[in-house]
Amino acid sequence: MPSHWTSKAIKWLSPVLRGASPRPIDDPRYFDEEGEYAWVRISDVSSSRGVLWDAEQRLSLLGSSLSVKLEPGNLFVSIAGTVGKPCITAIKVCIHDGFVYFPRLDIDPHFLYRVFEAGQCYAGLGKLGTQLNLNTDTIGSIRVPIPPPQEMQHIVDFLDRETTKIDALVKEQQRLIELLEEKRQAAVSRAVTKGLGANVPMKRSGIEWLGDVPDHWDIIPLRALFRFVKRQNGDALEVLSVYRDYGVITKASRNDNINKTPDDLTSYQTVYPGDLVVNKMKAWQGSLGISTHEGITSPDYAVFQPTHNGDPEYLNWLLRCRLLPDKYRSISNGIRPDQWRLEPDRFKELKIPFPPLIEQREIATNLRSFVKNTDDLCGQAEKAVDLLLQRRRALISAAVTGKIDVRGQTEAAASIPDVVAA
Repeated sequence: MPSHWTSKAIKWLSPVLRGASPRPIDDPRYFDEEGEYAWVRISDVSSSRGVLWDAEQRLSLLGSSLSVKLEPGNLFVSIAGTVGKPCITAIKVCIHDGFVYFPRLDIDPHFLYRVFEAGQCYAGLGKLGTQLNLNTDTIGSIRVPIPPPQEMQHIVDFLDRETTKIDALVKEQQRLIELLEEKRQAAVSRAVTKGLGANVPMKRSGIEWLGDVPDHWDIIPLRALFRFVKRQNGDALEVLSVYRDYGVITKASRNDNINKTPDDLTSYQTVYPGDLVVNKMKAWQGSLGISTHEGITSPDYAVFQPTHNGDPEYLNWLLRCRLLPDKYRSISNGIRPDQWRLEPDRFKELKIPFPPLIEQREIATNLRSFVKNTDDLCGQAEKAVDLLLQRRRALISAAVTGKIDVRGQTEAAASIPDVVAA
């Protein structure tokens, strides 16, 4: 850092204290929609962009008296959930013991916020997110650079200005991704229910969610295409999972599946290519699909063997299109989402459109090409977001450690050294 800067452990800039929670936290006496203080949860901080403008819940006078109160402009840091994420509150809040705060901070909290945001202060402690092991002692022992007050203000102003520009570019790319995904879903739903032709004679399907369909298409129940089976003879095969976003895939192809595979797989069901696999508890979210793999899957899933001569890819597009999860939910049993269950007997009575085989194949081929192009565009936008966020982190890190001198700069981004931009 520059020779005229100093450094100090955070505990010499302020005491580092933990929040507090009223117990038991689910006591209704502690909450009031008109309460003066918002109740900050991990999800509120995880979804914030660094400044907390609102929270879903508010505490009553009793609840806030049993927690830690922070006024607007106070900095706090998460030590649970999204571990290590800093946040500055723009409203009056109460924080629980999953956060630490700084009651008497000797420097601008916005500068310390940027130091935490840069993440370099966590070197040796783990990775920002969920791997850090933070408490008041570890945070208090972190040494941070301290520029002179006027230079510190220059850095805060510079970073506010430049990160706002980058954030706007990130938001544009994220909106582009959302629009592409909406277009993708709409195109899939239209193709599998209306076909590819623009001026095809239509007829009423008699099904509310489906509407009109091409006049030459059939409407048939799923029981005419699949039969429910329970095969348990392939415990040596690869384990398969059903994802809302991906359909039936090999479990090993994803690293975000927290469900542990048991040692004894004898109760697992055998799945062959062309089988329809349904997660009965999450079908209402769209967790089903036609498998292209041979493997085994959870005994709690429903597996249906094909009895049709149709195109499995078309049927996969159809059964996973965005029109159907609401229908799956309507025929599921249960009183709340975590208990909704789609039983095979009701599922197989669901009626769907069934075009001629040659048209099914044309629709599947067309969608495969269209979705690939759309996914490629989304991938390019996601890469742009990643590069922008890398630049943002590099810029913050360079500024708070004095690698770039931002004093007196108005359009300072143009003066950032190549090494920082890289």
